[in-house]
Amino acid sequence: MAALPPDTTLRQVYVLDDGTAWVDFSAELRTGIGGGSTAERLAVYAVVDSVVLNVPEIGRVGILIDGNPVTTLNGHLDLRRPLVPDRTLLTGAEVAGAQGE
Repeated sequence: MAALPPDTTLRQVYVLDDGTAWVDFSAELRTGIGGGSTAERLAVYAVVDSVVLNVPEIGRVGILIDGNPVTTLNGHLDLRRPLVPDRTLLTGAEVAGAQGE
């Protein structure tokens, strides 16, 4: 099962001097993830964890839809501020790989 809807487009990534990345997706991110809190959390943290754990200069990630800030994707997770990674969603192999082990 894919973490993001297959028709979602990554539009742009902005990285600020303070280590915050803003990742801008098409509207399909919001409309295609379904209505549950688990689906929303997995989609958001698939993005946040992937960016932060693979780019050492980035410490947190904010999500934009069509260039605009969003408060949530489907009502369960507050996206008004950039998020730090949640390593509890990763398997041991993913964490080891991200740490270069």
